Amino acid sequence: MAIFTPLKKQLDNNLLPDNTMKRLKKETNLLDNLEIFFQSKSKWILIFSLSISFIISLLLFNRDVSIGGDDSGYIKFAYDFIKENSYPAWHSPFYSIVLSFFILIFGVNVTILKFTSVLFNLGAIFFVNRFFKKYTNHTVTAFVTITSSITYLLCSYASTTYSESFFLFFMAMFLFYFTEIVEKTRENKIEPAKQWKYYLGLGIFAYLLFLTKTVAGILIATSLIVLILGKQYKHGAIFLSASVGFHLVLSFLKKIIWNTQKVGFEDQLEALLLKNPYKESAGKENLMGFFQRFWDNSELYLSKHLMKMTGFFNADYSKSNTVITVIVIAILLFAAIYLLVKSKKLTHAVLSVAALIGSSFFVLQKIWDQDRLIMIYFPFLIGFVAFALYKILNQDKIKKFQFLFILFTGVILSMNIFQTSSQIVKKFEARKNNQGEFGSYTPDWQNYMQASEWAGKNLPSNAVVLCRKPEMSWLASDGKDIFNGIFRLEYNNADSIYNMIKEKKATHVILESFRVNPKMKTKQTITTIKNTLTYLTFKVPGCLSMIKEFGYDEKAYVLGIDLNISRESEQYLKNLETALLVNEKNANVYIEKAIYLKRKNKLNEAFDAYNQGIKEMPDEPYLFFNRGLMLFETHNYAEALADFKKTTDLKSDFNQAWYNQSITLFYMGEYEKAKATLEKAKSLGMKGYEKFEQMLSRY
Repeated sequence: MAIFTPLKKQLDNNLLPDNTMKRLKKETNLLDNLEIFFQSKSKWILIFSLSISFIISLLLFNRDVSIGGDDSGYIKFAYDFIKENSYPAWHSPFYSIVLSFFILIFGVNVTILKFTSVLFNLGAIFFVNRFFKKYTNHTVTAFVTITSSITYLLCSYASTTYSESFFLFFMAMFLFYFTEIVEKTRENKIEPAKQWKYYLGLGIFAYLLFLTKTVAGILIATSLIVLILGKQYKHGAIFLSASVGFHLVLSFLKKIIWNTQKVGFEDQLEALLLKNPYKESAGKENLMGFFQRFWDNSELYLSKHLMKMTGFFNADYSKSNTVITVIVIAILLFAAIYLLVKSKKLTHAVLSVAALIGSSFFVLQKIWDQDRLIMIYFPFLIGFVAFALYKILNQDKIKKFQFLFILFTGVILSMNIFQTSSQIVKKFEARKNNQGEFGSYTPDWQNYMQASEWAGKNLPSNAVVLCRKPEMSWLASDGKDIFNGIFRLEYNNADSIYNMIKEKKATHVILESFRVNPKMKTKQTITTIKNTLTYLTFKVPGCLSMIKEFGYDEKAYVLGIDLNISRESEQYLKNLETALLVNEKNANVYIEKAIYLKRKNKLNEAFDAYNQGIKEMPDEPYLFFNRGLMLFETHNYAEALADFKKTTDLKSDFNQAWYNQSITLFYMGEYEKAKATLEKAKSLGMKGYEKFEQMLSRY
C-alpha cells in the first residue's frame, strides 16, 4: 500500500498521464488496480451513492406512521416539547428535541417529518464514507458506501420517524471526529492550548448520543478507555467531565424549566430489567437470564437480521440458525481482533461498535426481535470485515486469492440490489391496493386508526380514552390530546385494575383486534386491552357500553366506561352484552346477566344465560353452581343436585357446593346421603351449618 501514499494527491487531482496510469496497472496486483480505480472515482461514487439512496428512499416512502408506535411517539413528544413546554422524558429525548424544531416550522406534517429521516440517512452515508475513506482505503469505502445506499432496510427506515437514521448519522459523525481529533492530537496538529476545547466538545457529543439511544452510553466508556490506553489522561478527564457536567447542567435545567428530573431512559430501563416487559408479575431477570439473552439475541440478530441485510436471505425471512450464528460471530471476532492489531486508527471504532452490539444483546429481551436494532451498525460491520479481508489478501503469499474479495463484495452488492428491487416492486403493488385514508395498514390497524379518528372528532375534549397506541391515536385524531396508553397488563386482579381505571378517570376505551403476527391474520390477537377490560368487568360487569364499531373484519370498537352505572337500569343489561364482546369466556358476566334477568322475573331468559355460559365454558364450576341455586329456588331439586355434583366434580374443595348438595338431598328425602355430604362440607371448612345439621339429625 506504500505506492498510494505518494500518488494520492496526484490521483485525486488527475495529475498522472494516461500512459503512467496504464504502466501502474500492469505493475500492480488486482487489489492495487481496484484501489487506483476507486480512488480516481471516489467523488463520483459518493455522489452516485447519495443520489441512489435518495431515489430508493422515495420509492419506498410510506406516508403513514408505522405500527411499532415509537415513530409516532417521537412526534408526539416533540410536539409536547415545543408547544406544551414538556421535556420528552422518554427514550431518545434528544431526537424528539431535534424533531420539535421541524414541528415549529412546518407543524405536525408527517410527510415532512418523515423526510427529515431521508436527510439524516444521507448524512449518515456521507460520514460513513468520510470515515472509511480516511481510515481504510478507497476500495473498501466504495463497497461500504454503495452497499449502504442500496440496502433495503436503511432506505426503508429513512422514510420513518424512528430514531435509527438520525442515530446512525450522529454515531458515524462522532466516530469520525473522535478518531480524527485523537490522531491529530498524537501528531501535534492541534495546538496544545486548544486541545481541551475539542475533547470538551467530544464529551458533550457523546452524551447527546446517549440521549439519542440509551445504549450509546457505552460510547462514553469505550472512548474513555481509548484515551487512557493512549495515555491521554488529561484529555480523558476533560472528556468525562464534559459528559458528566453536561448531564448535571441539563438535570438542573430540566428541574427549573420543565419540572422533571428524569434523564429520559428510566421507564425503558425498568422494562429491560423485567423478564417479560408485558408481564410485570413474571419478575425481574437474573444474571443467567442476561447471558441467555445474549445468546438468544445473537441468534436473532446475526443469523437472521444481519443475513437479511447482506441480502443472503430475503426480507421476510424469519428463522434463526445456530450454525450461522457461530460462523458470523467467528468472522466478526476475527475481523475485530485483526484490525485492532493491524490498524490502530480503527481501535476506537471497532471497540465502540463491538461494545454497542454486545451490550444491546445482553440487555434486550428476545421478544423485541427488531431488525432496526442491528441495522444501525451494518455499514461498520461490513466495512470492518471487508477491510480485514482486503488487508489479508493483499499479502504477497496469498495474492492469488484476491478474487475472493471481489467475490465477497460483489455477492453482497448483487444480493442487496436484488432484494431492494423486489421490495420496491412489492411496495408499488401494495400501493395499488391501498384505498382511502390509512390504506397502507392491514384491516386491524385501519379499523383502529378510524376509531381513533372518530374519537377525536366526536368525543369531548375532557374525555379520557384508554388505548393501546396513544401517540398513533393522537396523530389519527389530528392532535386531540385525549388518549391514554395501556401498554401492558399492569395488574392481575380486578380490584387493582378498577382502581387504576378510576385514577385515570377513564371515560372511554378503544378495543382493537391487533394481530400477533402483523403480516398474517390468525386467531391470535394482542390481548393487553382485552385482558384489562376482562378484569374490570369482574369488578363491575356492566360498566362498558357500545358507542361505535369500525370495520367488517378484525373490528375495532369505541366503548364507554361508567363505573357507577345502576345495576337496575336497562342499559346495564345491554352493557353486559358488551362485556361478552370483550371476552365471551367471562363467567362472571353470564352469572350477572342471569341474576339481572331473574330479578326482572325473566326466568327462562336467566336460564338461557347460564346455558350460554356453560356452552362457552363447560369446565367452569361457578356457572353450574349458580344455575344449581336457581334450579333449587324453582324446586327443580334433581336438576339442582346434578349441577351441584358437577360443581364438585370440577372443584372438589368447593365446600358450599357440598353443603348445597346436602340441603338438596334433604329436600329430596335422601337423609343419609345428606348427612354424608354435610360431613364432606364440614371437612372442607364450611361454616354456619349448625342449624341445618340439628334439623337433619331428627331424620
